[in-house]
Amino acid sequence: MLQELRTLTHSGVTAAKVTATSVPGDEHVPAGRCLATWWVQKTPGTTYWRTTIPARHLPGQALHLTWSDLKEGPDGEVIVPRQRGSTAVWQFVGNATRALIMAHQQEQGVKVLMELDDNYLRPPPPLPGVRRDWGSKLDRTPEDRYSFQAHAKIVRWVDGVVVATEELATRYERATKAPIYHCPNSADLEDWPEIVERDGPRAIGFAGSASHRYDLALVERALDWAWRQEVELWKIGAATVEWRFPHRTMPWTDDLAEYRRNLQVLDVGLCPLRRGEWEDCKSDIKAIEYVLSGAVPIVQKAPPYRDWFEIVPACETKKEWLKAVKWACRAPAEELQEVWERAHAFLLERKLIPQHIGKWRAAVA
Repeated sequence: MLQELRTLTHSGVTAAKVTATSVPGDEHVPAGRCLATWWVQKTPGTTYWRTTIPARHLPGQALHLTWSDLKEGPDGEVIVPRQRGSTAVWQFVGNATRALIMAHQQEQGVKVLMELDDNYLRPPPPLPGVRRDWGSKLDRTPEDRYSFQAHAKIVRWVDGVVVATEELATRYERATKAPIYHCPNSADLEDWPEIVERDGPRAIGFAGSASHRYDLALVERALDWAWRQEVELWKIGAATVEWRFPHRTMPWTDDLAEYRRNLQVLDVGLCPLRRGEWEDCKSDIKAIEYVLSGAVPIVQKAPPYRDWFEIVPACETKKEWLKAVKWACRAPAEELQEVWERAHAFLLERKLIPQHIGKWRAAVA
């Protein structure tokens, strides 16, 4: 295994030093006991939900890999001095450099897990004008770009795979013989500001990154109807989508505290999701975020939101989305509040990190 990986990286630890990412500021470093170390990727939201929160409660530490992390031992092995705890949890690795470090850790007796919040066994739907970060085939050049093929090879030999959803577990059970651990995204209430009561017209909208271009087609007809009502429409982020009807916008931000504050402009938050092999593996983070911001979520009838079907309005077709948005525009304030309270009670019962941290502890044990 190590020889194969050295061939891919050309010069072993030298390549690892060249391609390690230097990112200022670690997500969570505990003062005392540490059971595991998460080695995180660059996306702030993914890092927060999949590493910072569980590391805070395990306890563990979540670190960005920097050049100073990599040392060469007397026998040419890669040593990672900041690794603490007996388990290393690597977020969605897909290149030879990180795989080489993981393999060396295995030889040194560290349990190596791969952590996944999306289906990296296949590419997501392409977005016009957006360059895909991952390639399809192994990159054997010094650039060592991530690829879906490399990822599929790596998950075969790790000591375990941690996934955010049951749908992901189903996909990865076919890709590896390693144990699969389902550790769902879980909220930490300490990070959420107090909900501020809104004034003005009822606000309905969507918050999400530019990757939701195709999802928003499901609600375009409904929102084109809604703008003629006495409501306020919001688009937070989603830079790849142009709405032809009047609405208010707020740019996407990677500052999570600012993002949480931004969400409080909404009374109703939409969770459209186009169905597909890749999309079905996503999680219900959006519904969780809306509820914690004081908004009623309306969800897609898709696997990520299965838990919510009996709690909040759920839609499958564009016609159902139109019906749900009409309800959101016309429902009395008391009825909307009742739905939010039901959703909030459900979240407190089922979606908090204290209820799920035991699953993380079982994975790293």
